[in-house]
Amino acid sequence: MAHGIAPIRIAQLVLPAMLAQGHGTFVTISSSSGYDFYPTQPLPGLGYRLGKASGHTLVGSLLAEYGGRGIRAFNVNPGFVLTERNSLDAAEFGFDPAQAGRPEVVGAVVAWLATSPEADGLQRGNVEAQDLATQRNIQPP
Repeated sequence: MAHGIAPIRIAQLVLPAMLAQGHGTFVTISSSSGYDFYPTQPLPGLGYRLGKASGHTLVGSLLAEYGGRGIRAFNVNPGFVLTERNSLDAAEFGFDPAQAGRPEVVGAVVAWLATSPEADGLQRGNVEAQDLATQRNIQPP
């Protein structure tokens, strides 16, 4: 269950400094496994799914409690990204590796969210990293 606890613990550790400086941005990395509550096909394990779902609750709570004090928060679904781990399971979960996004695109989206005031309107929802990168022409350095 470490997936669900780590972001909460990190928030507890960094929130006081963010509040003291009057601003800060949290970004959790989500997954459609965390908000597909009634899957019709096999998904990664329950612990993974619960951990990803907990990020949505964390972000929503941070925004409700601290949004008025300069705290921003986002849930980012990277989409299907071909990592070493995903390459092992792609076929089992029905993914075509040729359709995978690049990990560095997700990093570029997170950097944009953390630094761009234009991103504020994307809080309180799922940020689909691959789609946002295409829409906003966000490219890795």
